[in-house]
Amino acid sequence: MIGFEAERLRKLGIDPARMQGYQVLCLPENFDSATSVGELLDASSSADLSKRLKVAGLKCGNSFDLGLEIGVREKRAGDVWLGVVRILEGVVVPVVLGVIAGLLTSMIERKRKSGGAAEGKGEAGVHVSVSVVRGESLTRIRYDGDPETLKQLLSGVGERRGEGDEET
Repeated sequence: MIGFEAERLRKLGIDPARMQGYQVLCLPENFDSATSVGELLDASSSADLSKRLKVAGLKCGNSFDLGLEIGVREKRAGDVWLGVVRILEGVVVPVVLGVIAGLLTSMIERKRKSGGAAEGKGEAGVHVSVSVVRGESLTRIRYDGDPETLKQLLSGVGERRGEGDEET
């Protein structure tokens, strides 16, 4: 965990020690901007993502695992809100990206089978913030857009990591 986050975590009602042992966390969608625990809201699809990450063999924690009793923001639109995905161990980045890509593939297939935008349902979007902890630094990517583009971006990151590029 990053030292500068410890005090902020305490203010949000999270004991930093509870984050020990996790490789990745699925956090509330407004985790990076909330100033109190009362403001935190889980994204509707983050529970599904958390379950998929656990099935993939990762030690994944979510709001419940961290002792937070907060509400879930249900969105009525067809968009997928994945919240904040905090990767605590860089070695699991390819697995996390693969699970997110798999979730997006399911979403794209469902859209195609149901007729998607052709039936006037509009273009579904994806909203996610992925951050990777590296020592005392945090690399963050926020994405709000269509699932196909995000899937292509994630595939590109996975391919580059697979070519033997060193992490920076």
